[in-house]
Amino acid sequence: MSSREVSFVILNYNGVALQILPDCLASVKKMVEQSGMDHEVIVVDNGSTDDSVSHIKTHFPAARILALPENRFVTSYNDGFSASTKEICIFLNNDMIVNPDFLEPLLAHFTNDQVFAVGPFILPWDKAEAPHFGIGRSTGRLRFGYIKTQEESYEQANRMGLLTKSSYSFHVAAGAYDKKKYLALGGLDPLFSPCYWEDTDLCFRAWRRGFTVIYEPKSVIHHKHQGTTSRVFKKRQLKAIMGKNRHFFMWKNIFSMRYLAQYFFFLPFRLFVPLLYGNAAPLIGFIRALKGIGPILAKRRDEKKAAKRRDWEIFSMIR
Repeated sequence: MSSREVSFVILNYNGVALQILPDCLASVKKMVEQSGMDHEVIVVDNGSTDDSVSHIKTHFPAARILALPENRFVTSYNDGFSASTKEICIFLNNDMIVNPDFLEPLLAHFTNDQVFAVGPFILPWDKAEAPHFGIGRSTGRLRFGYIKTQEESYEQANRMGLLTKSSYSFHVAAGAYDKKKYLALGGLDPLFSPCYWEDTDLCFRAWRRGFTVIYEPKSVIHHKHQGTTSRVFKKRQLKAIMGKNRHFFMWKNIFSMRYLAQYFFFLPFRLFVPLLYGNAAPLIGFIRALKGIGPILAKRRDEKKAAKRRDWEIFSMIR
């Protein structure tokens, strides 16, 4: 068993009203108590308007509460990481519950100094669905001009023998992160706020600098997908946000002229064909992306200077 202590950084917004925070905290509390270790638990509260803060104080007084005045969405993880005192931080949403033995398989990989992050196998919150659904490692490839990321399902992982074997992953969301490397990269980029593609951007930048991102199936957590975002945003809003941030990712991180040529060739089809079917979200997302092109291009220049791996090298490592 590892003797390494970690900081759990849990992001919360109205988690009591959504009936998800109590289960999340109970699972973390049980895991910490069973470990016998002095693990740190930090709940970053994004300006909740429900009873989240009082619930934490009453039912989990050992947790540190970092109460923010407003909802900064996923980039609030940066505040939690900066406030943490341990070398490894565990990144969790309030719509996740952890298995008591999920931590050790993640920590085992950090004996390698190249490791940036390690992600678990993610199963549905409803454990009755777990044998049929799940999210394994992530892959990334260029498809019709866009970078397409895909998490392998339970069936795919089982077929490929990835339910028991760790492997490289294009990105991870929830999981364990090397705090020093995370902060050196600047953490999650606020330009991707409120959500989507920010974790992919972070991990891609880690890959770019010569680090690695690992998928570890022996570690398991359960997730109520979009437990919070679906209550805050309408479906069409989420599609537009996702579209904006997809362009941000391309503009900031892709340097290959071949990849960029494909992106610009297919762009008109990506934006205007959906309009024929009444779907304006791709065009709206692109227009929003154009409004933020200046800061994104400035960060692109910084990424190019820091690059140690080329685009094709990164994609070829994760198949």
